[in-house]
Amino acid sequence: TFVQFGVLGWMAQSPLLAAAFLFPRPGGVAGAFVFQHVAGPPLETLLNLITNAFTRKNEYEADSYSASVSKQYAENLKSSLKKLVKNSNDDPDEPGIYEFLHRSHPSLAHRIENIEEVESKKYG
Repeated sequence: TFVQFGVLGWMAQSPLLAAAFLFPRPGGVAGAFVFQHVAGPPLETLLNLITNAFTRKNEYEADSYSASVSKQYAENLKSSLKKLVKNSNDDPDEPGIYEFLHRSHPSLAHRIENIEEVESKKYG
């Protein structure tokens, strides 16, 4: 991403980081080394958490919209998700912390709960 390239560029030009890791002068090799082994993994984890949160939010919104179109759409969506649960090897109800850290989409159980909540609000 743009953020990662910005951090890499800054590290490639930093005399302080080059000296800290015993490189004679700043340059691409020093910056790439420090980025790859020190700054890159935590930065990538942070950016993945942020983008996964946005993706899960968009998935909930898409499900909510589909369920609000008609009661039949909501029922069909729930039926499709239940078939996915049956045909996949994924745990349908993963712990929330695992979903937060590793998944870009909500678990199928959480998606079904969201659809049922929209149904109860809209259709009674």
